[in-house]
This record gives sequence, structure tokens and C-alpha cells, in this order.
Amino acid sequence: MFGAPGPIPFPRRPLDASCQVRRWYENELGWPTVPGDPLRLVVGVRYDVLDVPAEAGHAALRHLGPRSPVAVLGDRMRLLVAPGSAEELPGLLEWLEWGTLPLDLTAIG
Repeated sequence: MFGAPGPIPFPRRPLDASCQVRRWYENELGWPTVPGDPLRLVVGVRYDVLDVPAEAGHAALRHLGPRSPVAVLGDRMRLLVAPGSAEELPGLLEWLEWGTLPLDLTAIG
């Protein structure tokens, strides 16, 4: 026998699923998150968000491509778009002469 075995470490708890997701966003995608729960992403750094009715968002996806990042919650869809897009949206709507229309659209960024 070569001596007494060393101390056996306590088993580690598996990582919380939200911790794994947070690491994926931060380390794999480079998207910063807000500390705490629930997991929230910081907008305006890597992307802005256009919050639209889900039906309109689904129609927009036909033009955006199959890998466009989106999030759906209930009847709303959040399209992740290039940083600065939220700031440019009012001017774009005016240019399209849609500035006076009551659109169910929110730009966050």
C-alpha cells in the first residue's frame, strides 16, 4: 500500500441551466448579460430589438433569412437587429411616409 488516500472532494452540483445559457451568450456569442435572474441580454451593444406582433414578425422572417435571431413571448416577437437600428427607425418610418400610422412596433436599443 502506498499510503492513505487523499481527501475525496464533495460532489459538485450541476450548473444551473440559466448559468449555462448565460455563459453561452457571453462566451460563445459575445453578448453581454444583465446580472441576476431572470437572464436578460443588454441591448444596444451587439444588437437592438424590434418588438412587433408575432404575426408580423413571422411575415418578416421570410425576408430576414432562416438564421435570424428572434425571441417569441406570447403574441409578441422580438427581432434582434443590428445595433443602431432602433435609433434609425423613426427616420425610416418617416421616409416610408408611415410616421403618422399607428404601428404596434417598439424599438429598443
